[in-house]
Amino acid sequence: MIPVRPWLLAAALSLPVAAQVGAAVVDLGTFSFSGSDSGGTATATMHFLYDDASLTLTVIIENTSPTTLDSGSGTNSPAITGFGFDADDPIPSLVSWELEAYDQNDNLQTIGGSPTDGSGDWVLSTFMAGVSLDFLPQTDKGSKGGLYNPDAVSGFGGPPQYFTTATLTMTFDSQFVLLDDATSPFVRVQNVGTGGGGSLKLFSDGTTEVIPEPATLSLLGLGLGAAGCLSLRRRRKA
Repeated sequence: MIPVRPWLLAAALSLPVAAQVGAAVVDLGTFSFSGSDSGGTATATMHFLYDDASLTLTVIIENTSPTTLDSGSGTNSPAITGFGFDADDPIPSLVSWELEAYDQNDNLQTIGGSPTDGSGDWVLSTFMAGVSLDFLPQTDKGSKGGLYNPDAVSGFGGPPQYFTTATLTMTFDSQFVLLDDATSPFVRVQNVGTGGGGSLKLFSDGTTEVIPEPATLSLLGLGLGAAGCLSLRRRRKA
């Protein structure tokens, strides 16, 4: 089990902003996310801090999902596979970014960023699962490379697995203002519930969308195909 990192939580969530990293830092707020699918629940938080002096945004991501199914038994290991947000106009240009998280040995790893040699498991995009945002880091390997609750011990998607606390650091060329609306901020979660079959889009306003995974869509297609054949046979008999 990977231990909780109290020093980071205290620095980010408990102390006054001026005591965290200096008077220039502005606390833009903490956003909570929650949703359920396939008998499991996924929860997460995103905490935004902005240093106006260095034009640097820090986003602290926690996967707080329960590690058991909603029934009280069985493994639940949701993985955050993307998260994002919008900036208010005028949108600043990004100078650099870095995403760090912990591996299974509790070693801090850089899993995405720029400049990059292409070895990172996370990329920076603007689109994911039908959601368009100004800044949307995501794993480019599906549920592989996802961010798990550090209390999770089994039921993972394919390797590699990473664990929160994860920290995104972004530096801009001008002032950044977080846009908080119906779709921003946003978290994408996969590997939810029984057999990791659930998939969710979670929004800070409490909206949740269930996304059928490819396996589910295949089963649905088989079901519709079977229903069509049965209907055809009935018409022929008639």
